[in-house]
Amino acid sequence: MVSVEELRSRVAEYLRFNKQEVSSLIIAILATTLIFAFDDGRTTFSWGPWIGNFIAVLIIVTFTIFVKYIIQKISALREGYTAEFKLWWVGIGIALIVGLITSGKVALVLIGGVATTFISRHRLGEFRYGFSYEDNASVSIMGVVANIHLAILFAVLLYFTHYRIFALALNFNIIMGVLSLLPFPQLDGLQIFWGSRSWYYMIVVGMLLFSVLLLSKSTIGLVLAIILMGVGDFMKYMVSSEK
Repeated sequence: MVSVEELRSRVAEYLRFNKQEVSSLIIAILATTLIFAFDDGRTTFSWGPWIGNFIAVLIIVTFTIFVKYIIQKISALREGYTAEFKLWWVGIGIALIVGLITSGKVALVLIGGVATTFISRHRLGEFRYGFSYEDNASVSIMGVVANIHLAILFAVLLYFTHYRIFALALNFNIIMGVLSLLPFPQLDGLQIFWGSRSWYYMIVVGMLLFSVLLLSKSTIGLVLAIILMGVGDFMKYMVSSEK
Protein backbone atom coordinates (compact mmCIF):
# COMPACT_ATOMS: atom_id res chain seq x y z
CA MET A 1 0.00 0.00 0.00
CA VAL A 2 1.38 3.44 -0.90
CA SER A 3 2.21 5.88 1.87
CA VAL A 4 -0.14 8.70 2.81
CA GLU A 5 2.36 11.22 1.41
CA GLU A 6 2.59 9.39 -1.92
CA LEU A 7 -1.18 9.07 -2.21
CA ARG A 8 -1.57 12.77 -1.41
CA SER A 9 0.93 13.57 -4.16
CA ARG A 10 -0.93 11.42 -6.68
CA VAL A 11 -4.26 12.98 -5.73
CA ALA A 12 -2.84 16.48 -6.19
CA GLU A 13 -1.39 15.56 -9.59
CA TYR A 14 -4.13 13.38 -11.11
CA LEU A 15 -7.44 13.79 -9.26
CA ARG A 16 -9.69 15.72 -11.63
CA PHE A 17 -12.68 15.32 -13.93
CA ASN A 18 -11.99 16.03 -17.60
CA LYS A 19 -14.48 17.88 -19.82
CA GLN A 20 -15.95 14.65 -21.20
CA GLU A 21 -16.51 13.30 -17.70
CA VAL A 22 -18.13 16.54 -16.54
CA SER A 23 -20.61 16.55 -19.43
CA SER A 24 -21.33 12.84 -18.93
CA LEU A 25 -21.88 13.30 -15.19
CA ILE A 26 -24.23 16.23 -15.78
CA ILE A 27 -26.32 14.10 -18.14
CA ALA A 28 -26.31 11.19 -15.67
CA ILE A 29 -27.27 13.41 -12.73
CA LEU A 30 -30.10 15.21 -14.56
CA ALA A 31 -31.53 12.00 -16.04
CA THR A 32 -31.38 10.18 -12.69
CA THR A 33 -32.88 13.14 -10.83
CA LEU A 34 -35.78 13.30 -13.29
CA ILE A 35 -36.45 9.58 -12.80
CA PHE A 36 -36.44 9.73 -8.98
CA ALA A 37 -38.27 13.08 -8.74
CA PHE A 38 -40.97 12.11 -11.25
CA ASP A 39 -43.20 10.75 -8.50
CA ASP A 40 -43.18 13.16 -5.55
CA GLY A 41 -45.57 11.01 -3.52
CA ARG A 42 -48.53 13.39 -3.86
CA THR A 43 -51.97 12.36 -5.10
CA THR A 44 -52.38 15.59 -7.08
CA PHE A 45 -49.72 17.37 -9.12
CA SER A 46 -48.60 20.85 -8.11
CA TRP A 47 -45.64 22.69 -9.64
CA GLY A 48 -44.41 24.24 -6.39
CA PRO A 49 -44.02 21.04 -4.34
CA TRP A 50 -42.77 19.13 -7.40
CA ILE A 51 -39.99 21.65 -8.09
CA GLY A 52 -39.04 21.62 -4.39
CA ASN A 53 -38.88 17.82 -4.50
CA PHE A 54 -36.84 17.95 -7.73
CA ILE A 55 -34.25 20.26 -6.14
CA ALA A 56 -33.98 18.04 -3.05
CA VAL A 57 -33.52 14.93 -5.21
CA LEU A 58 -30.97 16.78 -7.37
CA ILE A 59 -28.88 17.56 -4.29
CA ILE A 60 -29.00 13.93 -3.09
CA VAL A 61 -28.17 12.48 -6.51
CA THR A 62 -25.33 14.96 -7.15
CA PHE A 63 -23.80 14.37 -3.71
CA THR A 64 -24.01 10.57 -4.00
CA ILE A 65 -22.59 10.35 -7.52
CA PHE A 66 -19.81 12.84 -6.75
CA VAL A 67 -18.75 11.02 -3.56
CA LYS A 68 -18.89 7.60 -5.24
CA TYR A 69 -16.67 8.50 -8.18
CA ILE A 70 -14.24 10.58 -6.11
CA ILE A 71 -13.70 7.51 -3.91
CA GLN A 72 -13.17 5.32 -6.96
CA LYS A 73 -10.70 7.79 -8.45
CA ILE A 74 -8.70 7.95 -5.22
CA SER A 75 -8.78 4.14 -4.92
CA ALA A 76 -7.46 3.85 -8.48
CA LEU A 77 -4.61 6.30 -7.77
CA ARG A 78 -3.64 4.27 -4.70
CA GLU A 79 -3.13 1.26 -6.99
CA GLY A 80 -1.31 3.25 -9.67
CA TYR A 81 -4.20 3.89 -12.09
CA THR A 82 -6.39 6.73 -13.24
CA ALA A 83 -10.16 6.18 -13.31
CA GLU A 84 -12.51 7.88 -15.77
CA PHE A 85 -16.30 7.86 -15.64
CA LYS A 86 -17.96 6.42 -18.75
CA LEU A 87 -21.61 7.15 -19.41
CA TRP A 88 -23.79 4.20 -20.44
CA TRP A 89 -26.29 5.66 -22.90
CA VAL A 90 -28.24 2.41 -23.23
CA GLY A 91 -28.66 2.20 -19.46
CA ILE A 92 -29.80 5.82 -19.26
CA GLY A 93 -32.35 5.14 -22.02
CA ILE A 94 -33.68 2.01 -20.30
CA ALA A 95 -34.04 3.83 -16.97
CA LEU A 96 -35.88 6.77 -18.58
CA ILE A 97 -38.27 4.53 -20.51
CA VAL A 98 -39.06 2.38 -17.44
CA GLY A 99 -39.53 5.49 -15.33
CA LEU A 100 -41.87 7.04 -17.90
CA ILE A 101 -43.93 3.87 -18.36
CA THR A 102 -44.33 3.37 -14.59
CA SER A 103 -44.81 7.09 -13.83
CA GLY A 104 -41.73 7.01 -11.62
CA LYS A 105 -42.90 4.03 -9.55
CA VAL A 106 -39.93 1.95 -10.77
CA ALA A 107 -36.73 4.02 -10.58
CA LEU A 108 -33.48 2.58 -11.95
CA VAL A 109 -29.89 3.80 -11.81
CA LEU A 110 -27.95 2.58 -14.85
CA ILE A 111 -25.64 5.49 -15.56
CA GLY A 112 -22.34 3.70 -16.22
CA GLY A 113 -19.07 3.13 -14.38
CA VAL A 114 -15.35 3.85 -14.37
CA ALA A 115 -12.64 2.70 -16.76
CA THR A 116 -9.11 2.49 -15.38
CA THR A 117 -5.79 3.15 -17.11
CA PHE A 118 -2.53 2.26 -15.41
CA ILE A 119 0.11 4.94 -14.88
CA SER A 120 3.43 3.44 -16.01
CA ARG A 121 5.73 5.25 -13.60
CA HIS A 122 3.50 4.50 -10.63
CA ARG A 123 3.22 0.80 -11.49
CA LEU A 124 6.97 0.20 -11.78
CA GLY A 125 8.09 -2.37 -9.26
CA GLU A 126 4.55 -3.58 -8.61
CA PHE A 127 3.88 -7.32 -8.63
CA ARG A 128 2.86 -8.33 -12.18
CA TYR A 129 3.67 -4.92 -13.60
CA GLY A 130 1.03 -3.70 -16.03
CA PHE A 131 -2.74 -3.66 -16.08
CA SER A 132 -4.30 -5.93 -13.45
CA TYR A 133 -7.91 -7.10 -13.65
CA GLU A 134 -7.89 -7.68 -9.89
CA ASP A 135 -6.83 -4.08 -9.22
CA ASN A 136 -9.51 -2.94 -11.65
CA ALA A 137 -12.09 -5.01 -9.76
CA SER A 138 -10.89 -3.51 -6.47
CA VAL A 139 -11.55 0.01 -7.78
CA SER A 140 -15.04 -1.01 -8.93
CA ILE A 141 -15.80 -2.62 -5.57
CA MET A 142 -14.99 0.67 -3.84
CA GLY A 143 -17.88 2.25 -5.74
CA VAL A 144 -20.29 -0.27 -4.22
CA VAL A 145 -18.66 0.18 -0.81
CA ALA A 146 -19.23 3.93 -1.15
CA ASN A 147 -22.94 3.32 -1.76
CA ILE A 148 -23.11 1.10 1.34
CA HIS A 149 -21.44 3.74 3.53
CA LEU A 150 -23.70 6.49 2.20
CA ALA A 151 -26.78 4.28 2.68
CA ILE A 152 -25.80 3.74 6.33
CA LEU A 153 -25.18 7.47 6.80
CA PHE A 154 -28.62 8.35 5.46
CA ALA A 155 -30.21 5.50 7.45
CA VAL A 156 -28.77 7.02 10.66
CA LEU A 157 -30.06 10.48 9.68
CA LEU A 158 -33.47 9.01 8.88
CA TYR A 159 -33.56 7.16 12.20
CA PHE A 160 -33.09 10.37 14.19
CA THR A 161 -35.02 12.85 12.00
CA HIS A 162 -37.62 10.85 10.02
CA TYR A 163 -37.27 13.28 7.10
CA ARG A 164 -38.56 11.92 3.77
CA ILE A 165 -35.50 13.19 1.90
CA PHE A 166 -33.22 10.88 3.92
CA ALA A 167 -35.50 7.91 3.13
CA LEU A 168 -35.19 8.75 -0.55
CA ALA A 169 -31.39 9.08 -0.24
CA LEU A 170 -31.22 5.71 1.53
CA ASN A 171 -33.29 4.02 -1.18
CA PHE A 172 -31.30 5.72 -3.94
CA ASN A 173 -27.96 4.44 -2.64
CA ILE A 174 -29.28 0.92 -2.19
CA ILE A 175 -30.76 0.87 -5.69
CA MET A 176 -27.58 2.31 -7.17
CA GLY A 177 -25.37 -0.17 -5.30
CA VAL A 178 -27.45 -3.21 -6.24
CA LEU A 179 -27.90 -2.30 -9.91
CA SER A 180 -24.23 -1.37 -10.37
CA LEU A 181 -23.41 -5.02 -9.60
CA LEU A 182 -25.28 -6.28 -12.65
CA PRO A 183 -22.67 -7.86 -14.98
CA PHE A 184 -23.51 -5.53 -17.88
CA PRO A 185 -21.08 -3.51 -20.03
CA GLN A 186 -19.86 -0.25 -18.41
CA LEU A 187 -21.21 -1.19 -14.97
CA ASP A 188 -19.03 -2.00 -11.96
CA GLY A 189 -20.43 -5.52 -11.79
CA LEU A 190 -18.79 -6.68 -15.01
CA GLN A 191 -15.40 -5.28 -13.96
CA ILE A 192 -15.62 -7.11 -10.63
CA PHE A 193 -16.83 -10.32 -12.28
CA TRP A 194 -13.86 -10.45 -14.66
CA GLY A 195 -11.41 -9.44 -11.94
CA SER A 196 -12.42 -12.04 -9.38
CA ARG A 197 -15.41 -14.38 -9.30
CA SER A 198 -15.09 -14.85 -5.53
CA TRP A 199 -15.02 -11.09 -4.92
CA TYR A 200 -18.06 -10.68 -7.14
CA TYR A 201 -20.16 -13.23 -5.25
CA MET A 202 -19.02 -11.85 -1.89
CA ILE A 203 -19.88 -8.23 -2.72
CA VAL A 204 -23.26 -9.25 -4.19
CA VAL A 205 -24.16 -11.14 -1.01
CA GLY A 206 -22.82 -8.28 1.12
CA MET A 207 -24.80 -5.63 -0.79
CA LEU A 208 -28.00 -7.64 -0.51
CA LEU A 209 -27.41 -8.23 3.21
CA PHE A 210 -26.90 -4.52 3.88
CA SER A 211 -30.00 -3.75 1.79
CA VAL A 212 -32.18 -6.06 3.89
CA LEU A 213 -30.79 -4.72 7.18
CA LEU A 214 -31.21 -1.06 6.25
CA LEU A 215 -34.58 -1.37 4.53
CA SER A 216 -35.96 -3.09 7.62
CA LYS A 217 -35.86 0.41 9.18
CA SER A 218 -35.34 -1.28 12.56
CA THR A 219 -32.88 -0.41 15.31
CA ILE A 220 -31.29 -3.86 15.31
CA GLY A 221 -30.95 -3.78 11.53
CA LEU A 222 -29.18 -0.42 11.62
CA VAL A 223 -26.88 -1.47 14.47
CA LEU A 224 -25.93 -4.71 12.70
CA ALA A 225 -25.25 -2.80 9.47
CA ILE A 226 -22.94 -0.38 11.29
CA ILE A 227 -21.08 -3.23 13.00
CA LEU A 228 -20.66 -5.13 9.72
CA MET A 229 -19.44 -1.96 8.02
CA GLY A 230 -16.85 -1.44 10.76
CA VAL A 231 -15.64 -5.05 10.50
CA GLY A 232 -15.47 -4.81 6.71
CA ASP A 233 -13.50 -1.56 6.81
CA PHE A 234 -11.04 -3.05 9.31
CA MET A 235 -10.51 -6.17 7.19
CA LYS A 236 -10.04 -4.05 4.07
CA TYR A 237 -7.45 -1.96 5.88
CA MET A 238 -5.57 -5.04 7.07
CA VAL A 239 -5.53 -6.58 3.60
CA SER A 240 -4.31 -3.31 2.05
CA SER A 241 -1.59 -2.96 4.68
CA GLU A 242 -0.16 -6.35 3.73
CA LYS A 243 0.39 -5.38 0.09
